[in-house]
Amino acid sequence: MKKLAVLVLLIGLLVVAIQPVAAQSSYASSSSSGFGASSSFATTIGPIAFAQANSIGNATASAHAYTGGQAAGAYVYSYGPAAAAAQGISAPGYTQAQTLTFSFPGGYAYGSAYGN
Repeated sequence: MKKLAVLVLLIGLLVVAIQPVAAQSSYASSSSSGFGASSSFATTIGPIAFAQANSIGNATASAHAYTGGQAAGAYVYSYGPAAAAAQGISAPGYTQAQTLTFSFPGGYAYGSAYGN
């Protein structure tokens, strides 16, 4: 009986210890020309995916992060006297996407973000 209890306990520990491995990836890209600046950041922390992109002037930036079940992304573009920022985050049971754009006459700004 003692051997059976040890065997059941050992099997229970193995079931808890062996978890499926989920693929994780992140990608960030930024570019600017003339008068412009941009930055992007993407990361995964366990099941959480986070992406952020920013641009000012003549610039573009994108960031994407993916875990096994979560994805987040952000893309921004600005031209002339303008700026844009976007952020996406996704975690089990929680998603958020937000953008901020502003421009002066002669400028253009675009931002998009997602979390799912």
